[in-house]
Amino acid sequence: MSKQITRRDFCNGIAIGTGISL
Repeated sequence: MSKQITRRDFCNGIAIGTGISL
């Protein structure tokens, strides 16, 4: 399993981070 950040993972990370900060 390679460490690759997909666009979906990236967007999910932003959504989660934004949800926490908001």
